[in-house]
Amino acid sequence: MSEKNEEDLELEKIRAKKRREIFKRLSLEAEKAGSEEEVSEISKQVVMPEGVLYLTEKNYGDVVQKFSIVIVDFYADWCGPCKVMEPVLETLARDYAGKVVFARFNVDTSSVIAYRMGVTSIPTFMVYFNGKPVQRIVGAVGRPGLEKVIMALLRKIEEEEKRSIEE
Repeated sequence: MSEKNEEDLELEKIRAKKRREIFKRLSLEAEKAGSEEEVSEISKQVVMPEGVLYLTEKNYGDVVQKFSIVIVDFYADWCGPCKVMEPVLETLARDYAGKVVFARFNVDTSSVIAYRMGVTSIPTFMVYFNGKPVQRIVGAVGRPGLEKVIMALLRKIEEEEKRSIEE
C-alpha cells in the first residue's frame, strides 16, 4: 500500500472516530435532557449522519421518524456477533452516507424499546422506511444481508420519485 493510501486510510479512521464521539455525545445529552422538548431539540441537531448513530429511548422515535431509511442494530457490548457487525455497519454508513441512516441501540442500557419492538435475540436489525418498521433481520448477516435490503429500499425511493415526477 502506498504512503498516500495509508495516510488516507488513517485520516478516514480518525474522522470516523470523531463522528462516533459526536453522535455518542449527542445521544448522552438526549438521555440526560430533562424534558421532551429538550430531547426533540437535540434530535434536530442530528442531520443525516455520516457515521453510526447511537440511540437512546429518548431519541429513538425522533430518529426513525426523521429519515427515509433507518437501520437500527439492537446490540450488547458483550455480544460476539454484535461486535462482528459493528465494523460492517460503520463501512455501510460511510458507503451510503446521505442515503441511509445506521444506528445502534444498546439493549443493556434500556430494554423498553427492544421489548416493544419484539427483539428477543441479538443482533437484531430493525429496518425503517418512512418511519415505519418494514423488516427485521436477526443475526450477524454480514454486509450482503443488510445490503440486499438497502438496495431494495433505495430502488423503491427511486421508483416513488419517478412516479411523482411523471404525475
